[in-house]
Amino acid sequence: MFNSYYLLNTIRPKSSLFRSKLGLKSRAGFTLIELLVVIAIIAILVAIGITAFSSAQKSARDATRRADMKSVQAGFEQYFLKIGAYAACATMFGDATVFPEGTPLDPTGASYSCGTDALTPPTKYAVFANLEVTGSGNSCGFGSAGTCKFSSACGAASLDTFCVQSLQ
Repeated sequence: MFNSYYLLNTIRPKSSLFRSKLGLKSRAGFTLIELLVVIAIIAILVAIGITAFSSAQKSARDATRRADMKSVQAGFEQYFLKIGAYAACATMFGDATVFPEGTPLDPTGASYSCGTDALTPPTKYAVFANLEVTGSGNSCGFGSAGTCKFSSACGAASLDTFCVQSLQ
């Protein structure tokens, strides 16, 4: 008795001509379903990667803002130690001796918010930056003149800003 299944599985023809004569289909590609599944998986992975990259960029810009606020605070305090009083915000941000590398700017190009009390010369200042990551700040903006409004005074408001104020 001749078994064609045994013959086909043991010989393993390499030639497509031989395979077509035996009635075997040539499977030299992927089906449409297989391609769609692979494309869907790749699309999901790309979406996850873009989301993670976007949030990492926001966090990095917020870290830059925090560092800038500390730099501005150091500039105000050095000015106070040298002169004996704080300067108005416009004076501080325009003074090349306070910020030799240039006035710190928000990574998006916006300027930071600054306020002082109404006295001349000012005895208090507050500078804040709006953060992109919601709830990651230490304040919710300005309090009374020249002060930050920190978490205890914010109530239900979200802590979306990073604020520094006078240390003297």
